Amino acid sequence: MYADSSSSPASPSRQCRAQGTDLTWGFKESFRSYISSSIADGDWSTSGDATYATPHFIWAKGKGAFESGSGTGSVAFEGSITFTGHDGALGVTMSDPRVRVDGESAVLVLDIVSGTMEAAMAGEDDTTTQSDVPFVTLDLSDAEVDTASGQTTITVTDAPTTLTTKGEEAFSNYPPGTAFDPISLTITTDSQCRPEMAAAASSDPTESDDDGMALAVVGGAGLAVCAGAATLVLRRRRHAA
Repeated sequence: MYADSSSSPASPSRQCRAQGTDLTWGFKESFRSYISSSIADGDWSTSGDATYATPHFIWAKGKGAFESGSGTGSVAFEGSITFTGHDGALGVTMSDPRVRVDGESAVLVLDIVSGTMEAAMAGEDDTTTQSDVPFVTLDLSDAEVDTASGQTTITVTDAPTTLTTKGEEAFSNYPPGTAFDPISLTITTDSQCRPEMAAAASSDPTESDDDGMALAVVGGAGLAVCAGAATLVLRRRRHAA
């Protein structure tokens, strides 16, 4: 739900650059265990801005922006992770993650090159390449906002993730609805770029169920806001006494 602004004068829209953006994700612990087992006898590697520090893959230097008026967009990262096993018969590459939100539903979008385990075990190759796959959904209900030092920092810690139907079509080793590893995400912007953020962060969360703020992150060339971009809404909820 968007914050209701119908009762107050509209504020000028501003395009705000996102910086200091990092994404941490273990992908799926059970899959990593399978890859490193004696059965698959595999490994994983990273490239670009992606790195690995047990037990997480980390993407740094994410880029994006948010449009303060309409609150639409995404934040994008570069770099890939590749899993291999079964003497090279099994190979999965996940690259260039983007965090997008449509309404209240956050989604991690990936470019995926993969084949099925069944084909790999049979010595067959059914590798497919799919772009812009909405892979897992994220629960951002516990996101935290800090406006210290003249900046706004949005911190998402261990947000639960769930495999989507499109994710299963691109990576068919697990059914839709399967829980993948949680995601942590940090986005930093200039506080002055969106005054509503500071107001939402400092307000008493017990005052209203609908106190909220909309953070939109717009990726792409020139950090331009475009029609159809997604919206990241971080809601501050009142907890029952």
